[in-house]
Amino acid sequence: MDNEPCATGSTRLSSPKSASVFTAFSPLPPEQTKLATLDTAERANRFRLDAPPKVTTKFAVSEKGEEFEVFAVHNASRDQLRLWVENKYIDGRTRQALDECIQLYEKAAALVRRVQERDKEIAEIFQNQERLRKNLQALGGTQDEKGLRERYVADLSKDEDRIALCRAESKNMREEKDRLEEELRSRLGRMKFETAV
Repeated sequence: MDNEPCATGSTRLSSPKSASVFTAFSPLPPEQTKLATLDTAERANRFRLDAPPKVTTKFAVSEKGEEFEVFAVHNASRDQLRLWVENKYIDGRTRQALDECIQLYEKAAALVRRVQERDKEIAEIFQNQERLRKNLQALGGTQDEKGLRERYVADLSKDEDRIALCRAESKNMREEKDRLEEELRSRLGRMKFETAV
């Protein structure tokens, strides 16, 4: 037998000239089908239906089974939560709890980005300081060079102050990120949810 998918979601089966019987396998239990059951296998039932030669026999095939999806909080969006509520996958209370978890994750992710920005800024300051140090070494002792030396030293001092500030901000942001992640883990640990779709 050859089968071809149809636009309606059914399956079209064509019988070769010599075939007069077709055996169909279905995951549906016998009581949910209109066909007589030949036997039952572990994952499917076998049915017998007549399929005369050179005749197209049409019958609808539907399957039921379990499906599941796993969503990490950082992958779920507020739009996804809205769809879950609309489809009645989750209730309003669960949505609110998940929305709060998403907010915590977003705050922690924003802090990570800001810490990375501070780290990048510190690296750029270090590069600038290296340039200033090389320029200081190349200076001689003339009056014009003395003024330039004072300017370079003042720039190095400003850079050191900015590095200290960036490090303090970075430390505070890391601590806040760790606190948010701990709160997120705690909330997720207390949340239990399961639904049939």
